[in-house]
Amino acid sequence: MQLKSVFSLDDITFVTRDNPVVIMAGGLGSRLGQLTKETPKPMLSIGSKPMLQHLIEQFRDQGFRKFILCVNYKKDIIRNFFSDGEKLGVKITYIEEEKRLGTAGALSLIQPSINVPYFVVNADILVNIDFMKLLSFHIKSESLATMCVRQYQMQVPYGVVNSNDRNQLLSIDEKPSLSFNVNAGVYLLDPSINSFVPNNKFFDMPSLFDILIDKGIPSTAYPINDYWLDIGHKADLEQANIDMKL
Repeated sequence: MQLKSVFSLDDITFVTRDNPVVIMAGGLGSRLGQLTKETPKPMLSIGSKPMLQHLIEQFRDQGFRKFILCVNYKKDIIRNFFSDGEKLGVKITYIEEEKRLGTAGALSLIQPSINVPYFVVNADILVNIDFMKLLSFHIKSESLATMCVRQYQMQVPYGVVNSNDRNQLLSIDEKPSLSFNVNAGVYLLDPSINSFVPNNKFFDMPSLFDILIDKGIPSTAYPINDYWLDIGHKADLEQANIDMKL
């Protein structure tokens, strides 16, 4: 799987879809150490562009051109670079968090209210997704909240011993591989979901989904099988730059 990001205004069919894209770009990026001392994490370069630009172009090239950037840490750098989005052929507005609000808290500050399903994306991921397929899945499943998930595998470095309650050995699995679905940081939400987000308080997306699940509100998982990378550490950033060259 390869990361593909090609930008040419001549190649774009200018069809604008109504669904906005909310990008959470206010994080500190503290796990990246000195790299984010002067530069906000979403503005770190992948190839010749900031990772946030790759994400915006990924949506734009599929017809989504309405963006809301939620910013906090070194927000002026982001605003000065993207401005209103005209140079990328999109429309960008901003939510400026006076304090850090997590991956969902800023949704309470969106004005005017959104009246169609909308995307929420973490700014520190690189991904190839057919966003129209994701939107169609969300609508057809009659879901009010969809979370994209990615399969994560890990291998236990030891033999796993299985026994019963009488301590009798049943089997030994030598270095088994375990598989889990993990949160991929891409979501589709119905506007009604905003009523569950506390106003102007720190609030993360997993907490929002916990509330929805507890209340029995239709929520679904959408598997991502294409390229996906979470830029959490320096090694991830280095890997992204390697992938960009492939």
